[in-house]
Amino acid sequence: MAFKLLSDQSATSSVSEIDFTSGITSAYKSYRFVWYDYRVTEGNLSFMASIDNSAWDVRVTSNFLQSWNNEASNNDNLNAAIGGGYAQGDDNASTFLVLESMSFGQADSHICGELWLMNPASTTFGKMWWHRCASSYNVGQIHSWSGGYFDTASAITGIRFACGAAGELGDDITGSFKMYGVS
Repeated sequence: MAFKLLSDQSATSSVSEIDFTSGITSAYKSYRFVWYDYRVTEGNLSFMASIDNSAWDVRVTSNFLQSWNNEASNNDNLNAAIGGGYAQGDDNASTFLVLESMSFGQADSHICGELWLMNPASTTFGKMWWHRCASSYNVGQIHSWSGGYFDTASAITGIRFACGAAGELGDDITGSFKMYGVS
């Protein structure tokens, strides 16, 4: 498996979204998005796909699993949602999907992770995706995993990462985001 860097975006401040709107074509069957040192004052890291790079509302079905443990080991938790519920959209809905929650602006908080998108140029089948993520914040650690499919026969042409759903939770994202073609 070979990774070709197609786009590299670094945000130092004053943005609420990171968009990848070029380079998602039939040239690769899989795309890998990687982020690290992601920080925001408050909110979640969410994502959504587009078929026209202007509307971010492709219908999606997903599942989600998240675990966390605080530094004192006295507040452990595990959340899961299939189709809807905690941190994911309703079954076959067109809402932004949370990849990781509880990222705060403290010096010791950050999120890193990856999102894989399979066969986005297909005009016949839905587009499978999965993600995994880890974060550290002022009093603990969080790990999350999710996957699902975009329910469209149109080609996916863009991916947006946002603070909260569609960037409504803030405009001070920092971090590095990269998109790779996988061959």
